[in-house]
Amino acid sequence: MTCYKYLLCALMVLDEASGGQPVAEFSTESESENDLIPLFQALKVRRPSLEPKYFMSDCASSFWNAWQKVFGGTDKRTKRITCAWHIWRALNGQMQNGAYKIGTTELRRVVRKCLATLMYEGDEAEFKRNYENIVNNLWITGEENVKKFHEYFLRYYPASTAHDWTRFGRLYSDITTNMHLEPYHRVLKQRFLNRKLSQSP
Repeated sequence: MTCYKYLLCALMVLDEASGGQPVAEFSTESESENDLIPLFQALKVRRPSLEPKYFMSDCASSFWNAWQKVFGGTDKRTKRITCAWHIWRALNGQMQNGAYKIGTTELRRVVRKCLATLMYEGDEAEFKRNYENIVNNLWITGEENVKKFHEYFLRYYPASTAHDWTRFGRLYSDITTNMHLEPYHRVLKQRFLNRKLSQSP
């Protein structure tokens, strides 16, 4: 973010050696779907037939929704996957400090173990069995905040979206997190911004 509150968004692809290569950068006032659509439209002018196998972003839907509106279509086969690191940050944030906070360390440990079982399952049929079992049986401790977290989890991580956030949904992808993007952002901050807000408009 600059001192003028602009955000820098980077689009990165993997090369043949599975290394991250930045291919586009955008400056925008927000990461809302409406603000992102013109950025992807500008990209489409240069690469009208862009069709990656996977599209990864953080937990927010705005990037994917904007991408779909510009590059999507019934004949497109790009699959959305969500960065696993961002998923864990969101889940842990809600468990520890959010509106759905779970009161004790032990209960959080139990819930994390169950969530890990779901996230890292590579077989879809086994995932469905585990999901049904965990959803039905995990939340019986009587701890009110666990029940609230249960409601949060069902709302934001229903089984119908499992291909976005589980291992079986990305078995043939080379990425599980945005690990290629973060070093690039670090270089920008250290080398060009000296870890300060940019003074350029």
